Amino acid sequence: MRRILRILFSRYSVSAVLILIEVLAIVYFPLGKVGAYTAIAISVTVSVIAVINLINKDVNPEYKIPWIVVIIALIPLGAMLYFMFYTRRVSRREARLLRGTVSELCGYGEDTGAIDELSQIDSLAAGKARSILIDDVMARVYKDSSSRIYTTGESFIDAIIDDIDRAEHYVFLEYFIISEGEVWDRIHAVLRRKAKEGVDVRV
Repeated sequence: MRRILRILFSRYSVSAVLILIEVLAIVYFPLGKVGAYTAIAISVTVSVIAVINLINKDVNPEYKIPWIVVIIALIPLGAMLYFMFYTRRVSRREARLLRGTVSELCGYGEDTGAIDELSQIDSLAAGKARSILIDDVMARVYKDSSSRIYTTGESFIDAIIDDIDRAEHYVFLEYFIISEGEVWDRIHAVLRRKAKEGVDVRV
């Protein structure tokens, strides 16, 4: 049953239904003024849906713009072409094979039990992780790692200064631009103090 539902609501099934609607609208076109308006309304609606769907995709804008031009310039054919020929996502099997190939070429692997362990802790996070792995075959999931989210610039700077202040052996900082100001003055003062304490400081 699940497989049937997956087929019915797959991208290809939805595309086929939309294309059928547009074809019927085109056939209905000669049947008077009302039919013409109906066909135009359906074609424009489907094209707008296609454009919105494309805009919401997380892909390079340089890839989106040509498709948007095709959809708008070739109503209703553009939407048909989009739903039929837009590049599909990599399947889970293909993603797994690609990750294995990349791991062999690069000489590193991943903790294969990380997803299973994560699913026991947080099934939603595990689902997100699987989605990322499908979208990006270079992505990895590892255990025993952590990250912090800073909602403000002030909290980020405070955390940097706190980490520098707790450093015992070395401090390495690398930024594209460093300029004088209140933030750098605070960081610089801590760096100078740590250097005097014998910590290896490099910027």
